[in-house]
Amino acid sequence: TAAQSYQSAEMSKMIPTALALAFEPGSTVKGLLDAAALNEGVITREERIFCEEGEWFVDKNERPITDTHKLGWTAMDEAMKVSSNIFHGKIALLHLGPQKTYEYYNQFGFGELTNVLWDLSPEIPEEMQGPTREARGRLAHWKKWTTIDTANAGFGHGFSVNAIQLVAAFGALANDGVWRSPVLIKSVRDGEGEVVAQAELVERRVTSTEAAHQAVELMERVTEDGGTGERASVYGVAVSGKTGTAAKAIGISTTLKQNGKDKKVTRGTYMEGRYVASFVGMVPSRAPRYVILVVVDEPGGSHAGGDVAGPVFSKTASRVLAHTSIIEGRDSEVVTTEEAPVPQEEVEQTENVEVPEVEPEILSVGATKVPDMSGMTVRKALEVMQARRLKMEANGAGRVTRQEPAAGTVVLPGSVVTVTFERGEQPTETGEQSK
Repeated sequence: TAAQSYQSAEMSKMIPTALALAFEPGSTVKGLLDAAALNEGVITREERIFCEEGEWFVDKNERPITDTHKLGWTAMDEAMKVSSNIFHGKIALLHLGPQKTYEYYNQFGFGELTNVLWDLSPEIPEEMQGPTREARGRLAHWKKWTTIDTANAGFGHGFSVNAIQLVAAFGALANDGVWRSPVLIKSVRDGEGEVVAQAELVERRVTSTEAAHQAVELMERVTEDGGTGERASVYGVAVSGKTGTAAKAIGISTTLKQNGKDKKVTRGTYMEGRYVASFVGMVPSRAPRYVILVVVDEPGGSHAGGDVAGPVFSKTASRVLAHTSIIEGRDSEVVTTEEAPVPQEEVEQTENVEVPEVEPEILSVGATKVPDMSGMTVRKALEVMQARRLKMEANGAGRVTRQEPAAGTVVLPGSVVTVTFERGEQPTETGEQSK
């Protein structure tokens, strides 16, 4: 079994995929690029760029850069929300230029080892050591970039990163524009408590605080209704993040003639129908405490980052935030089939119904239980649902006769409970029937 294979495997052969595997980040880097452009002052959030109605021929010898949405003149907020490749390709090529684009990516940590697995070999027995191999990723020097390379870099194509590098880059935006080296093991102490080995911590400012804050605000648009990452939203908390979808790249060896001699070179190409889908986000967005990255390798069905990785991010972030008590209660949204106000007679009858304790019961995994709302009026049911941070879809009028999911079902905050209300005879406190 998988468990037996894990238990019997040698630690030295286990590969930490978050470090050892590199992939093209795709559109996740658009937030970083916008932060760089805002920091340089080469564009404002209000300035519009023509997005070529969805098809941009950068080079007549190359395939065009395309967008899902056929946009015309577009400002940064809308371009971020719908993830325009053309908008960000033009930012990289025409506003920042290849040198600045490269330098900012490099300052965000791309193309350099994180050293999160620094050498502990002097202090840890060899049989207990894991692999210390980290994929550096590939970020070619800007002087080697062609025009199309620069445009592609604007939406995360043509270079690769590992997962920790990408998280650390977003950590810089969360840290007010300051990049800090990621740490798993800060130091090693001996039996006497003395430090015998210590990680080298690096800190550098990449953008101004204002530029970082602007980029974080921009990426809140991604998880709004109609954004590419709306399925990554977290009930009760604003999320700032970015979807990413990139075709898998591989190196192909070929032989070229150079100065009359054969020279073997490796060129990158893309694998047909194979993708990496991702979502990286910060929560809570205006005062980030967590950066969470979800990467799905070769997903089946849809390969869009928002569809595949977004829901996983949402569930993960919901549980982390609820477990650490960051989710704050706020009014739930209520979807009703009838917009009429609650009848006054039902409001007056509310006190005659015995209801259970409505204090929210948040479980350790970030979930809550669906309350029993049998016999409640619309108003009382709504109060109970709001206390549990759940949404209610109300059908009918009168008092609760049915609910789905059933009472006691464990669900995440923000889940929708369908409640059916019916008029008719209802039991009173004395057991008599009232009409």
